Amino acid sequence: MYKKPAAVLPIFWTIVGSSFLIILLFICYLIAQKVDSNLLTDVVFFTFTNLGVVFLAGLLAGYAWYFAGYRKTLVFITPILSAAAVVMGIWLGFGFMELIGARMKLGALLHISWMVQGSTFLLFVILTGFGYIKLLSELIKSK
Repeated sequence: MYKKPAAVLPIFWTIVGSSFLIILLFICYLIAQKVDSNLLTDVVFFTFTNLGVVFLAGLLAGYAWYFAGYRKTLVFITPILSAAAVVMGIWLGFGFMELIGARMKLGALLHISWMVQGSTFLLFVILTGFGYIKLLSELIKSK
């Protein structure tokens, strides 16, 4: 018989992952201070400043995985949670691109990152739609 995982597992693993990220950020900060790298220092500060976003994205992804196990009830929440986690990850990735573009004076990189970051809601809607299409097709196939 399949036993469902505990509801606190996504919280636990998000805390563990965030703890490792904080340790990694501290090590990168020490390295940046040793080699006197302003870019690495800025990346560390950007990541540390957005640690809440990283934590929330990990939590949303964890609960999307958790709710996917409930085929008849809570599975309908997973496309929203997954899309939100992916959009947060994309927003952070393009935030790094913006930081690097501003540091290295690359205008095209700045404009691309601003364009993607400005259209995060549209990306969320599109990803949610694709998630529901996939979910409904799986539910139809299973019947």
